[in-house]
Amino acid sequence: MASVVIDETKTEYLYRKITPLECERLQTLPENYTEGVSNTQRYKMIGNGWTINVVQHIFKGLKK
Repeated sequence: MASVVIDETKTEYLYRKITPLECERLQTLPENYTEGVSNTQRYKMIGNGWTINVVQHIFKGLKK
């Protein structure tokens, strides 16, 4: 499960888990697309999938 830095002003970093909803947004899935199963299963389903928008973004960064 992913983490995000939420406070860089201190010498220690604070982390929090990205919610399944945030993961869905990052993968350009509709909100609550994976609703109805446990959060663990949601993370797995989101992490194992590739959407066209994400693949396009990755390919834009590749040099010809």
